[in-house]
Amino acid sequence: MRKEILTATTALSCTLNYMPLAQASGHDGNVAVADTTFETTVSGLVVEDEFRFLTAGGITFPVGNSFGVHVEGGVSFGENNGGNNDWAAQIAAVLFTRDPTIGEIGAFVSLIAFEDDLRPTVTMIGAEAEWYATDNHTLFGAAGIQLVDDNGFDNNDSRFFAGIGGSYYVTPNFKATLAGLFNDDAFSVSGGVEYQLQQPLFNIGAATRLFAKAIASENDNATFRFGVNFIFGGSGQSMLYADRNELKHFYGSILTSQGITPLEKFK
Repeated sequence: MRKEILTATTALSCTLNYMPLAQASGHDGNVAVADTTFETTVSGLVVEDEFRFLTAGGITFPVGNSFGVHVEGGVSFGENNGGNNDWAAQIAAVLFTRDPTIGEIGAFVSLIAFEDDLRPTVTMIGAEAEWYATDNHTLFGAAGIQLVDDNGFDNNDSRFFAGIGGSYYVTPNFKATLAGLFNDDAFSVSGGVEYQLQQPLFNIGAATRLFAKAIASENDNATFRFGVNFIFGGSGQSMLYADRNELKHFYGSILTSQGITPLEKFK
């Protein structure tokens, strides 16, 4: 496993060293992160016939003009296959550079842990990117190594994963996303929709997004997720503007409708 970790770390170092720098102009918006934002998400998961509660939070902030950092974490709680209530948690971070007129590239690491000792702890290390193909089309992808620690049962493993997808902004405040993930010799697909309300919900001064997504896996549980995402800070402009200038919902994010993670498929 040490070899795989060294290989992944070296690949990420090369990715960061060759990242194209975003234009450093604060007047035309060509910076990686235009403003610091805080997010919180409350959502429900329906996995087969069971319900789980998933809540998450995150922060995105600039590092100079050319880079940004996004950190997030979340916890899922509910009934598992054995009929008992338990929890699962994920924490992730991504370092990225972005030009809002072209796209974004970054490196991320995430850790997913389960209360049940029979479920392995999963660490994902990889690179991800977005290409703003048109004014209302975004293509994205990710690839890396998934390290599996079976909590002392001598069945540790490392696996390659790769994902690709795209979002279409029907309007500046409504988008549909389709994504696929190859992981552990299996394939998963997800489809989701996301809508930013014209007026903040509950009058709390936070941009409010409603989202829903479905995930189907080749050898795992089918999942339906629905929730609400609150964004504090930022310009208060459209979803399209925020996604390309202020926020960072990378491929493994659990904050909204983009991506596929083990936490969302867990039962």
